[in-house]
Amino acid sequence: MYKFKPNKEKTSAVIALVAVIVGILFFAISAYLRIPPIISQVFGIALIVFGLQIMQRYVLSDFTYIIDDKDGEDSVLNVVRTQGKNSITVCSVSLYRCEYIDDIEKYGKKADNSFDYSQNLKANKLVLIYNDDGKNIMIKLEFDENFKRQLLSRLNIN
Repeated sequence: MYKFKPNKEKTSAVIALVAVIVGILFFAISAYLRIPPIISQVFGIALIVFGLQIMQRYVLSDFTYIIDDKDGEDSVLNVVRTQGKNSITVCSVSLYRCEYIDDIEKYGKKADNSFDYSQNLKANKLVLIYNDDGKNIMIKLEFDENFKRQLLSRLNIN
C-alpha cells in the first residue's frame, strides 16, 4: 500500500477570502454607486458564492491517494476526500483498466467524462484514463515523481 497526500498551497485560500470580502463590499456600498443597486448586489452575491465554493472545494477539503495492492489481484487506486472529521472514498479504480497515465498536456484525445481530484488550483496534474464500459474516463490527480513512479510500476501500459 502506498499513500500520497499533496501539500496545500495558500493561493486558493487567498482567492476565496478576497472574493468574499470584495463581494461583501459590493453589497455594502451598492446604495452609493451610480449603477442600480440590484446590479452591484447581484455581483456581490456572485463573488461571495464563488469565494465560498473555492473555500469548500480547495481549502476545507483534503485528498489522499492510496494505491492498494490486493493479494493475488491487480492494484486499486482509491481517492479519499476528507472534510473535517468526515472521510469518504470518492474514487476507486482498478489499475488494470487504465489505458493512459501521463501529464495532462500530453493527452490529446477527448474523454467522455472527467473528474478532478487535485488539492490545489494551480498544480501539476497527472491524467489517468481508464475504460469504463466502453467510455474513456479521465481522472486528474496531483503528483510528485515518487507517486507517478509508484503508479507506473503497477501498470502494463504500452
